[in-house]
Amino acid sequence: MRATSSLLGIHPSTIYRWIIRARSLSQGRLRTHRIYRKSTRPHHPYQATSMETRRAICRLREHYGMGASRIRAVLKLSCGVNTVHRVLKTEGLLRQYGNHRRPYFQQTIHMHLKNTSTIGYLQMDVKYLTPELTGLPWTCFEYGIIDIYSRYKDAVILNHLDQDGAIEALTTIIPRLPFKPVFIQTDNGLLGS
Repeated sequence: MRATSSLLGIHPSTIYRWIIRARSLSQGRLRTHRIYRKSTRPHHPYQATSMETRRAICRLREHYGMGASRIRAVLKLSCGVNTVHRVLKTEGLLRQYGNHRRPYFQQTIHMHLKNTSTIGYLQMDVKYLTPELTGLPWTCFEYGIIDIYSRYKDAVILNHLDQDGAIEALTTIIPRLPFKPVFIQTDNGLLGS
């Protein structure tokens, strides 16, 4: 059995279960005909919400446009917010959004390529330049700016990481830009307008 498991790349206990299953279907003899995996779906699925609760959730969504967390608070439900969100989804009461968790219950407000139509909207970020990358005996920090619309890039390398370093990087980079910045966006929010 060990040789078979190493050959197939499967754990030995899995092969042992397959052998037991094959014998149980054929009165003690091994066979491979009509062996299939049984369904693991529960026979009696548990519903976390009753029909009355589902109707109340749908009524609040249709009349007041409340989100899942607000509906849960108003109705004082014991189930979680994701359960309320799932009910809204099965009833078709959610607006369409992409296959990602953010934004989950609300629209996004950060600037990205789809809602930027002109140059001047900048994204600023800091990258660590470790001694393995640079060959220097200390870590440096690259303050980089990229224009969201045109993808124009500029960067400054400094040896400290703090608020003064960000201000120094901005005062160095902004005069070199071929356009006037409208605002600068970072991971921690808006730097300036």
